[in-house]
Amino acid sequence: MQEDIVVYDPNDVREVEVNVRNKMRSLKKNILDMIGLFKKANIILMKMEADKSYRPFTEDEMEQSVKNYTNKQIGFQVYMDITVAVSGKGQSYKTSLKIDPADILENTLRTKTHFWKTFMKRGQNKCLVVVSNKNEEDTYVAPDYFDKSFG
Repeated sequence: MQEDIVVYDPNDVREVEVNVRNKMRSLKKNILDMIGLFKKANIILMKMEADKSYRPFTEDEMEQSVKNYTNKQIGFQVYMDITVAVSGKGQSYKTSLKIDPADILENTLRTKTHFWKTFMKRGQNKCLVVVSNKNEEDTYVAPDYFDKSFG
């Protein structure tokens, strides 16, 4: 696991400076750079509706100028497409997941995979978990790091 990534707070509010002539699509890279997850994660940009709820931008809205959304609150959801594999005890398991980089590895695997009870019985974690992410080499995660985030 890399230690140079500072996991963002999903409830944090920040200002992003961009050229107003850029398209909304350019915000994706800027935000991922700001939180240290460029080339590791994907992002969905959302705009606040009148009822204070968020909805994803449409393709047409992504092509509009940033100027149209000046001083408006833009939300985003960051996610990683990963493949998780476990080998050991005469069995193996592999699945693909969409996860938030701030999620804790053990909690996510416990709730989103079927293998956890098979391989990690009664707290006796005896297997390595292999996590694959785009543009990166496989990461082998030992039980000592199950309480860390995916970021």
